[in-house]
Amino acid sequence: MLNRLGIKYWKTQTVLKRKWLLNNLPFCRTNDFQRFVILCDPRTGSTWLHTLLNSSDQILSYGELLTERNLTQSLEKTIWHDHHQSIKAIGCKIFYEQLSDPKFKKLLTEISENKSIKIIDLKRENMVECFVSLKIAEKTQSWSNDAKGTSKVDKLSINIEELEAFIKERKGSRSQVLNLLGDHKKYKTTYEQLVGQTRKELEDLQSFLGVEPMSMFSLLNKQNSASLEDLISNFEEIKSDLDRLYTSCKVTI
Repeated sequence: MLNRLGIKYWKTQTVLKRKWLLNNLPFCRTNDFQRFVILCDPRTGSTWLHTLLNSSDQILSYGELLTERNLTQSLEKTIWHDHHQSIKAIGCKIFYEQLSDPKFKKLLTEISENKSIKIIDLKRENMVECFVSLKIAEKTQSWSNDAKGTSKVDKLSINIEELEAFIKERKGSRSQVLNLLGDHKKYKTTYEQLVGQTRKELEDLQSFLGVEPMSMFSLLNKQNSASLEDLISNFEEIKSDLDRLYTSCKVTI
């Protein structure tokens, strides 16, 4: 008998293969679908959101798109070519820091000039937790986690100057990109909202994309549920700085 994880895996594969098969049919194709981009920073739950969106028969998310292999390709050629008419919304996720990089200037221009592209503006309110999560992922080389659970990680020593530089850089990249996309329709949400009120956020997000809301699911789980105190070896030493940074740099929508 299949357990809950096995059932989710089977459902995920069924939805993905059905979309793949339909998109390979030579008929019933169109490019009349809603284009969207998930704009985010690393470690904000974007991979989880990407897999949730892909559990819908009407949404196709190509995930993290920007690699050296397709650096020169436009989104219209890469993902927004003709698809089966059953797909109502198609997009990908891009990091703010990537779009603020001069080598991706053409891509940023392409997005900024097409006001019909909808933006899913995903942030993480607690930038300290975002930084710690990134450090753990870099150390373990584990960037996502399925429903089997998480393995214990050794505590990290956090350098406050490095943390402050990280927050400043991330906020700068976000402001630079979003200032150029002021006229685009946006759905603003945070990692904390997605985790705390998942069902409502996903229903609202599907309505924003113009698809019929349905129950969504993912094979991924939260990677690190431990508190910062349990993850940071020098927590007591830098606690006042962490409190200061969280209060002054909390991301809101």
